[in-house]
Amino acid sequence: MKQITIPQDIGSMPFLDTVSLYQNEFGWVIHPLRSAREGGKSPLIRNWKKLDRRFLTPEKATNYFSGPDPSNIGCVPRRPQIVIDLDSKKDRGKSVRTWLESQSGLCSFPREKTGGGAHIHLICENLPVFFNKYGKPYRSPIVSKIDE
Repeated sequence: MKQITIPQDIGSMPFLDTVSLYQNEFGWVIHPLRSAREGGKSPLIRNWKKLDRRFLTPEKATNYFSGPDPSNIGCVPRRPQIVIDLDSKKDRGKSVRTWLESQSGLCSFPREKTGGGAHIHLICENLPVFFNKYGKPYRSPIVSKIDE
């Protein structure tokens, strides 16, 4: 089973090194998002959901993720990767972070802080294919909203 380990110093790593870690060590499909100065969440590439690992050549990585105003890092989850996006927009992620701190079983899972909460990254080698009510496989993320 593939295992990923997030370095303790990932927050202080140069952006380009983080991109290389995600793409080359973890096998993730990485693409550029608008820079932090530009709002930081919108993809720069059309049809980004169809990208694969071949998209981000070393030259493109340098162009997008280095310099004084680097692009933010986007990831296209592909099997066996699962990304759980936890948001609490009303309090800008505070309740998500409080809840995560109370869940000792989740402490060892790789995660990243977001403006509205957190992303938790998982690897599930035996993830089944999920089908809709018409017997077709889902082509977009399965989203479930929970309001307390």
